[in-house]
Amino acid sequence: VYVTREGQNLVLLGDDDRLGGWRTPECVRMSWTEGHLWTAEVELPCDATYFYKYAIEERGTLTWQQGSNRLLTVPDPSDEGAGPVIEAHDSWDGDPVGSSVMQTTKKGEPSWPTSAEGRLQTFLANTNRSLRDLRRELVELAERIQDQD
Repeated sequence: VYVTREGQNLVLLGDDDRLGGWRTPECVRMSWTEGHLWTAEVELPCDATYFYKYAIEERGTLTWQQGSNRLLTVPDPSDEGAGPVIEAHDSWDGDPVGSSVMQTTKKGEPSWPTSAEGRLQTFLANTNRSLRDLRRELVELAERIQDQD
């Protein structure tokens, strides 16, 4: 919920190009709905983590939301329980602990909201998995180079 005054709009920016790549002209413009709820739909690739933040746009100037960037981890579709839709419920106060993320299950039912701590743990687990994969690839490459010598 964020109550704007005439001429103000809420926008979404983030580290991925689909979120504007932190560039103002490419930001995602949000839509106002009844009850002063702002919404946006963005299609993001799976098995990745995204950082994002909100801003108020007024006459071409952005006023950034206070606090740290927010974090959203989109799971691999093959992960157990992963569904096709993720909803991030945030508040303007900038406290990521107060936000929640809902994901539909493969059966189309909503899952329990995840906490900021849970999202961070998922981000770290995904990062560790990626690092292990990269290490394995580097070891294999080093072995192939050694075999050629």
